[in-house]
Amino acid sequence: MTAGLHQGPSKFPDIQNFEGELRRGVWVIIVKLDLGAFLTYCMLVMLRDDDFTCNAPSNVDEVDLFDAVANLPVSKPLEKSTDCVFQVALAGSLTLRLQSISESISRLGNI
Repeated sequence: MTAGLHQGPSKFPDIQNFEGELRRGVWVIIVKLDLGAFLTYCMLVMLRDDDFTCNAPSNVDEVDLFDAVANLPVSKPLEKSTDCVFQVALAGSLTLRLQSISESISRLGNI
């Protein structure tokens, strides 16, 4: 969060489209690791769904992204396999996963 990965790339006008897409993908992985630590080691979840404004990465092949790309390629449908399809699918369920964990922790606290 110190690096601002939790915020959409539009918050940083100097970031190129290429870097913005990389940041989105890295953020999805960070959230997944946080959830994995909770599920595996019963550690506290450090993030909540309202902590970040970063959208899902685009469903594109990484070869279509390069440092000087002016316009991002159009995101392909989720049914189309790309290099980023797993991150896109994961990002689509992060809010639900985080809310589910939050509700589970609340219920455990009321027992």
